[in-house]
Amino acid sequence: MKNKSVSRIALVILLCGFLPAVSSGQLITISISGQVTNISDPCSHLENKIHIGDTITGTYTYDSATLDSNPDTTEGLFEYNTPPAGIYLSVGGFEFKTDINRVDFLLAVTNNNLTGDYYNILSRNNLPLPNGTLVQYINWELYDPTGIALSSDALPLTAPDLSKWNSNLLRITHDRDFTIDATVTSAVLIPEPATLLLIIFGVAICKRR
Repeated sequence: MKNKSVSRIALVILLCGFLPAVSSGQLITISISGQVTNISDPCSHLENKIHIGDTITGTYTYDSATLDSNPDTTEGLFEYNTPPAGIYLSVGGFEFKTDINRVDFLLAVTNNNLTGDYYNILSRNNLPLPNGTLVQYINWELYDPTGIALSSDALPLTAPDLSKWNSNLLRITHDRDFTIDATVTSAVLIPEPATLLLIIFGVAICKRR
C-alpha cells in the first residue's frame, strides 16, 4: 500500500512538470459578475432591457508575458492589440465585447503614488450592439486611497481581491448615448485547461485512496 501511495505522489509530481510543456500558461482569464447600479439611456438605445439591480457577468483575458510600457516605477501599463486579449460582458440580453479585429485593450495598475492604488482595465474598440448602437468604452476601475491594495506595479497574475478596494466601478458607455454603471461583486481566476486537468487528476487519486 505504501509503494502505491508513493507511486501516485510521484505521478502527480511528474504531471506537474509536464503541464508547462502542453500549455503556455501565458493567458490569464478573469471571470467577473456584479450588479447594475445606474442606467442612463435617454434615447432608448438599450431598448429598456437593462435595469438597476440586473446581474452583469463576463470575462476578460490578457497575456501574462506582456511587458510594462510605462517606465514609471509606480505605474504599470500593459497594452494589447491582438486577440484573445479583451473583455466580454453580458446583461439584459445584450453582449458588450472587444472587437477582436481591432483590439485596443489595456490593463493599468498604480501602486502607492500620491493618490493611492488603482487597478484599471479598458477596452476602447468594441463591437456595436445588434441594433447598431456603438459601444465606445468598457472600463473597470478599482481604487484604494490608502495605497495598500497593491504591493507593486507588476502585471497581476490573479484576480483582484475586491475586499481591498474602496471604490469599484464598471462602466459601459458611448458618450451621451447611454451609460451603464455596475459594481463588481465577484472576480475569480479561471484555471487553464492544464490546471483543470491536474485538479481532476488529483481528485481522482484522492478518491481511489
